[in-house]
Amino acid sequence: MNAAHYLWQRYPRVIQVHRRKVRLGPERRLLRAALETEYFFRFKLPAVFFHEPELPTGLPDMVAVYLPKTRPALAPCRLRLSPSHVRLLHGLHSLSTASFNEALSLLRIERADLIRLVDDLSASGLITIRHERLFPEKLSRTFAVRHIIAIEAKISDWARALEQAAANRWFASQSFILIPQRRSLAAVSARAQQLGVGVLVFDGSKVREAVKAKRLGIPASYGSWLFNEWALRRHRVTS
Repeated sequence: MNAAHYLWQRYPRVIQVHRRKVRLGPERRLLRAALETEYFFRFKLPAVFFHEPELPTGLPDMVAVYLPKTRPALAPCRLRLSPSHVRLLHGLHSLSTASFNEALSLLRIERADLIRLVDDLSASGLITIRHERLFPEKLSRTFAVRHIIAIEAKISDWARALEQAAANRWFASQSFILIPQRRSLAAVSARAQQLGVGVLVFDGSKVREAVKAKRLGIPASYGSWLFNEWALRRHRVTS
């Protein structure tokens, strides 16, 4: 039994999702070796590990999404929500409430399309409609994710990795770069601290946190909501 298979047997509450067939280049090997240290299993929660999820800002190497032990029940229509649904949902939470006209201005779509989105969100139990206004349900009832950890693995070109990790902060509660052991981390650490990005170092046997990542509140954007819906959906389908 290989190490990776052993890990998923030992942690059956962790689900891996791959956007495409894994190609074992140097960064992928680094990430897989880091996973085998069990460092990313420390939260003791059900989790979904997304490998190269497709986002407007790019393809993070891995995003670990941690859910609570008890998750909200999902209406069947919630399993089919699109990014447009999620964008509207996040906008309503940002505004607390909105009229139909305000929602139209927010999304810049046709009224018929808005009505379809609103009907789907209402049927999913995510919003209510009162007196021609849209109200999101309480965040505690709809946003289940506890942590969203973004990882960018790099063998070299750490400056590029930091840029990518900084971009991931738009959806993540913490964003890190993962690099192999280096003789000097001074320059990497200084730049990471400026960006609010953490640095994880793999020395061949264990992962250590050389720089702590700034912790952000979630949902930080509709990207956070996307991972909430994707993770809940994946757990529901797997169960």
